[in-house]
Amino acid sequence: MPPRATGAWPLRLSIPSSPAWRGRLTRGWPAIAITCHAGCWRPRTCTPAAAPRTAPAGFARNAERTAMRILVIGAGGFIGRHVCQALIAAGHEAVPAALRPVTAWDTPQAWARALAGMDGVIYTAGCLRDQAEGVRDLLDLLHHRAPAALATACEIAGIRRLVHVSALCGGPSAYARSKQAGDVALAGRAHIVRPSLVLGPGGVSSRMLARLSRLPWLPLPSAVARCHVQPIRVEDLAEGLVRLLDAPTPHVDWTAVGPQIVTVAELIAQRRAASGRAPARLLDLPDALSRLSARLGDRLPLGPWCSTALDLLARDSTAPDACSPLGRPLRGALAGGWT
Repeated sequence: MPPRATGAWPLRLSIPSSPAWRGRLTRGWPAIAITCHAGCWRPRTCTPAAAPRTAPAGFARNAERTAMRILVIGAGGFIGRHVCQALIAAGHEAVPAALRPVTAWDTPQAWARALAGMDGVIYTAGCLRDQAEGVRDLLDLLHHRAPAALATACEIAGIRRLVHVSALCGGPSAYARSKQAGDVALAGRAHIVRPSLVLGPGGVSSRMLARLSRLPWLPLPSAVARCHVQPIRVEDLAEGLVRLLDAPTPHVDWTAVGPQIVTVAELIAQRRAASGRAPARLLDLPDALSRLSARLGDRLPLGPWCSTALDLLARDSTAPDACSPLGRPLRGALAGGWT
């Protein structure tokens, strides 16, 4: 466990602290039940992505490096927790935001007190559903309006180091539209980071994929089974977010992907093979049944499975020619624990 940083450890949620919120504002891909074609799946050689180019000119770090106080929004979430650990490991102070209520996040004035004395900000908050605990239009609030208001507040306070975690996604879903709107609002005002599937200890997606890899029969929606992702380890993502604090302006974007392009089904098969298990039997879930289960998840939010999750995991999330600010090769998806 990393040493404590004054005022920043143990971590606190940057949103209302009820247990239900902890999962909803956790970054990373949704943990879901997925499916594939009938038959016995055997791991095969997956398409390797070109090794991410390291430290291009736009990611060059400033020569001078001093300890900084960094405000972390979403510090109680999957990515946020790892960001705080990476900040402390780099000699900085991680300060979890404690701004309440979340409905006030869309005004620059609401951020003024939280930004006092800060040298930079990393925004990792996000959600999958558009309504939670009575808050409506939550996707646009967390992914668009709040980051835009925060950027304005940073400009007023003279804070030039702002790193915003978006997502490498597309499609017509409300989630994708809110992410795209946030990217437009922050263009040129923040380092925008768009990760593919994020894997690592503490991630709900990682836990679910690990559980699926232990099943002798593997049910996956066919669109999800064929979907290509480029998983990045949460440890690499967090370290990269911290590195961007040192990147000089103008702000640069980072498409955060790992070294391997793989389908979701192949990823599960690799995990299963790595644990010494025989290939699983794959079952192809019909699209109608997949949609029905996702709509049920919309109405009964007992977990992350919902229409947004299905839409995200049915669309490719890759960037073969992406650069990395880490200055070293990134780790593979299986290079470390998932739970």
